[in-house]
Amino acid sequence: MNTERMFKQIANMVDSVYLEDTVKDIQDVLDVKSGPILTDLGVAKWKFSYNLPANVASFGTKNVEQEVIVQKDKYADETRGREKVVSVPNGGSIKFEYWPVEGKEWDEDEENTLRFMFELFFILYGRANLSALFEKVNFHDGVTGAPNRVYLFKLVGERLAAGDTDEYIAGRVNIKNFKQVNDRYGSNVGDSYLAAFFKAVGIYMGTNECFARLGGDNFTIFIKKEHWG
Repeated sequence: MNTERMFKQIANMVDSVYLEDTVKDIQDVLDVKSGPILTDLGVAKWKFSYNLPANVASFGTKNVEQEVIVQKDKYADETRGREKVVSVPNGGSIKFEYWPVEGKEWDEDEENTLRFMFELFFILYGRANLSALFEKVNFHDGVTGAPNRVYLFKLVGERLAAGDTDEYIAGRVNIKNFKQVNDRYGSNVGDSYLAAFFKAVGIYMGTNECFARLGGDNFTIFIKKEHWG
């Protein structure tokens, strides 16, 4: 095995992945770019599972389980698999499992290289999830899950740059007498009411449209004229 080439491939992977910010991007990179390295190491297949803690899953990021066949023309030795599990805060975990092709015996250097690679994957995958989560928090309201004013301004700026704002209409929406809900039933019920209100309206938003919460019971709708009315 050409060790220098292998580590150059890994270095290229790090350079590209650190610019990405979504879980799917990392999965795509692992699928496409890890193949030649893992083939050199005699890996038949590997399996990845990511079980999210409840507080992260609540932001809409889903648990993931994926199995990748590295060498379709060879059988995996199911009796000699390896696994690495790392716990994440609040009860989540990430697990990699990998199996050699039949007849392959990993030496100490190969075992160390595989451990290094999958530890690297842990770092990259975790970083991508955090980046996606931070973006979610930055652009969305924590009470309702609605886009916030930061996202609204970003979207309007993009449409201004594209020169198609004349195709859109914007309007302000609030809930009449909403204060009475909070005063009578408390803020928890009020928050649930706001979340339900956003969900009822937000499902009708299309690509490059949004129903954003500005604060309190004040929302702004930014929608294409063809979808209005």
